Amino acid sequence: MGKRQQEYYRKNKAKGLCSQCKQPRGIDGTESMCAACAKKQREYSREYYQQNKRRIYLRTAVYRRGHPEVYAKAKKKYFSKPKNREAARLYVAQWRDNNPDKLRKQWKLKCMRQREAEGTFTLKQLKSRIDYYGGLCYICSHLGKQTPFEEIDHVIPIAKGGTHWPANLRPICSYHNNSKKAKSLNEYLAWLEL
Repeated sequence: MGKRQQEYYRKNKAKGLCSQCKQPRGIDGTESMCAACAKKQREYSREYYQQNKRRIYLRTAVYRRGHPEVYAKAKKKYFSKPKNREAARLYVAQWRDNNPDKLRKQWKLKCMRQREAEGTFTLKQLKSRIDYYGGLCYICSHLGKQTPFEEIDHVIPIAKGGTHWPANLRPICSYHNNSKKAKSLNEYLAWLEL
């Protein structure tokens, strides 16, 4: 929206007039349009979306790929609110109940990747990796906190070609392991800073 258009809308809003039909907006005067014009606008937007769904999707996908930090920041802000986290948790639970076949397929794919990943380690090697980090979560230590480890992390995720060699294993707390998911270490640290 250009500066002239913004100024035009601002003047009409101050006068209490609808930006489309120039009629009084109503009692509250908080919207830029009267109820009738707002309804017409919603109908037009729905129709436009239905006719241009593919084009809108592609434009959004190109922007998203070019600006991952914008989406990561928005996602983090959205899920920082407890009501949104709860809604997402309920949605996932419902999806799992409705799609047991897809869930089973995802689980089999994950198990297959785990089995086919290169490398092995002994218990002694794993213990030496944990001792090397002082029994603390390596990400918390990087952030200046001292949290005891609860799980073992693949620094380069198995999903991205990581291995089971000891050099790729580090102690991590469950919070960071669950939020890191299939991100590499650098991607995750960048995500944390947003």
